[in-house]
Amino acid sequence: MIRVIRTDGMEILINARLVEAVNPVEDGGSVITLGTGEKVLIKNVYVDVLQKIDAYRQGLSDERRQENKQLKDKDKDKDKDKE
Repeated sequence: MIRVIRTDGMEILINARLVEAVNPVEDGGSVITLGTGEKVLIKNVYVDVLQKIDAYRQGLSDERRQENKQLKDKDKDKDKDKE
């Protein structure tokens, strides 16, 4: 989830996996288009939103790498126990 601020000042969380597009608007904010077709007008600038999405995705990648390492370590331990 990424945290953004709607134009009415309300802070909301958006599922970064559902973001289809982010487009800048003239007032300096952005429009986020979700996979559901819903559009959310926000105060956050375009670049800020992209950075938040990248950070979210990087976090997922790091988490997956760590999970894969843990699984490999467990497999190694099982192989040692068999010997």
